[in-house]
Amino acid sequence: MLSNLERDNIIQFLVNYFGVNRFQLEEMSDHSLENTYEFAYSRTEMESYF
Repeated sequence: MLSNLERDNIIQFLVNYFGVNRFQLEEMSDHSLENTYEFAYSRTEMESYF
């Protein structure tokens, strides 16, 4: 389970990365939010190698 601070940080990262509405992400479960974050973060890491 994510703390409120962790949730807020993940949501802020995903809002910046995907450009989506914050309210859409706030409805996601912790598990889905973490998986989406891991996907997006791995993409930023991959993009930085190019």
